[in-house]
This record gives sequence, structure tokens and C-alpha cells, in this order.
Amino acid sequence: MEPLDRILSLFVFNPTLSGGREEKEYDNVLYYHPSSHSRDTQCSQVGLCEALVNFSRTFSPDRPCELMRTDKKKIVYFEAEPEVWWAASVEQPHTDELVPAKKKEAVPPGYDAGVPDDSLQHFIRAAYQSFRFFHAPITDILASAGPEAVRRKLLLFLSNWVALARCKESPLLHALDGFKSVPGHKFAKGSLFVTR
Repeated sequence: MEPLDRILSLFVFNPTLSGGREEKEYDNVLYYHPSSHSRDTQCSQVGLCEALVNFSRTFSPDRPCELMRTDKKKIVYFEAEPEVWWAASVEQPHTDELVPAKKKEAVPPGYDAGVPDDSLQHFIRAAYQSFRFFHAPITDILASAGPEAVRRKLLLFLSNWVALARCKESPLLHALDGFKSVPGHKFAKGSLFVTR
């Protein structure tokens, strides 16, 4: 099983969009994969991340928690922009699935046989950087076009990103990792200005 086959969810949220009103907490969700999960499931995942981040900020205001691990799953998240969080959760395999029977006694307690933390962090950071490259910073889109525009752009972009990332050969993901440039939206504004 490939590491990305273990992805349970990938989501982007902004905790300020609901205005702090609990009945509007779904407004905080900008993107959620898979979309087949119920609204309650989506809100509870986002709410858990928000709670962990807020709790960890009491101990470390400058560096909130970026990883939560349980026996069954692992969630990594990072604040891509002010109040814009990207997160992914993956299934944690049982050690029995990955360690041969004769080597089980050598496995230390708490052994993590799943997707490495840094690989999962890299996956969501690369997704964010690529989205920003092709579109714009999410806060800019929110300010100029509103949350629905962000949701549409994220849905189109990340649906394709997840499909591409699950391919065994994905040269685009590797190429973009080392490709640094000015975002395309800045060129578009400049070219419109020059041609007029």
C-alpha cells in the first residue's frame, strides 16, 4: 500500500469565517476530501485541529502543535497563512501489518510504521505552495472574491492534486518542489496593465 493510499482526509479551514458562531462552524471549512464525509464529520475534524492548535498555543504561542498521533490515525497541519490552516490525516497501520512475525519482539513500544511525519508535512506544504503559485494567497482571494471563490478554486485544484499525488509516477509534484517563482496571478495583473 502506497503512503498516499492511507490518506483519510485532506482539508483546509479558516477558523474566523464562522464569526465564532457554533451553528455556522461549517463555514470555516474551505475544502474537505473526501467530500463524501458528512458535515458533522468534517466539522469535528476541523474542530479537533482548532482545539489542539489553540491548546498548544497556551504553552508555545509562536509555534503551535503541528502533529497529532493516535493508535489509528495521524493528523498533520500547518498555518499556511494567517488563520488559514491545511491538514491531512492518514491511517496508522498496525505494526502487525508491516513487521514480519520473527522480528516483532525487536519492535520498540510506540513504533510508528506509518507514513513518516515529514513526508506528510511535505505533501500538504507542497499542495499549498502549488495552489498559491497557480492562483494566489488564500487571504488575497478571500479579501477580493470571498470564501465561495476560495472553495471553488480549492475544490478544482486539490481534487486534481490528490488524484495526481496518488499516481506512482508524478513528476509534476517533484518538479514543483524545487521550482520557485513569482505567482502567476501577479504576472496576469502586470500583463493586463501593459497591454492596455
